[in-house]
Amino acid sequence: MSWILVIIAVFLVVFQYILQYYFKDKELEKKIGAGVLILTAFVILGSYWAQQKENINLLVQIGDRDGEIEKLKSEKRVLVQQIEGLLTIRPKLDPWGRLQLSPWFTISSDFDTGINKAKGLYSAGNVNEAYKIAEELVHKNKTFGLGYYLMGVIEIDKGKNAEGEKNILKAINLKIPPEDEAWGYYHLGRSVMKRKKNDEALKYFEKALALDPNMEKTKQMIDKLKKDIKPAQKKPVKQTQPRPKK
Repeated sequence: MSWILVIIAVFLVVFQYILQYYFKDKELEKKIGAGVLILTAFVILGSYWAQQKENINLLVQIGDRDGEIEKLKSEKRVLVQQIEGLLTIRPKLDPWGRLQLSPWFTISSDFDTGINKAKGLYSAGNVNEAYKIAEELVHKNKTFGLGYYLMGVIEIDKGKNAEGEKNILKAINLKIPPEDEAWGYYHLGRSVMKRKKNDEALKYFEKALALDPNMEKTKQMIDKLKKDIKPAQKKPVKQTQPRPKK
């Protein structure tokens, strides 16, 4: 638009010079020349105004573009934060070591297959290899309770009662399957029995039996402890003899 006005202004200036050569009537030439000059001035002002308007529109477009760029940057930051959050999420395991994708759907993982292999080795007498597998699973995921449970059982078998009790209690706090929890209390009971803490052992055995009423070993231990635990003997109370009256 501004270029068109410039062309018109140039044309008017040229037209004014043409008038000077072809018009003999000086008065008419002056009037036409004055009109052309005024018209040229308006055209130049219009051209300037049009150019300024274009500049303003350009600045607005640049501002809009900068706004869009900032919006894209903000969206990028949010997306990066979401991705970083997803990368820090650890897989959630159920008490058996299966990968829990939803409250109703789980799939097998290296943890449930690994702990089942370790339990098989323990039952076959290869306790060192079983302990190694359980320890590796715990290093991979600190919340895997069954790993601590099997480590604790093996430690108690080897006479490391303090470490074993600590690991089994940790496993119970992290939640393990009810069957393993029952056996966990059983092993805690037999561990504290070695230190002659029969009252504490009885409590552990009773917890185990509450979880699994069919544990014959636990029933036998409870019966044995109840026979061994004797009620505290009451000390005879000394009777004070009345003082003779004076």
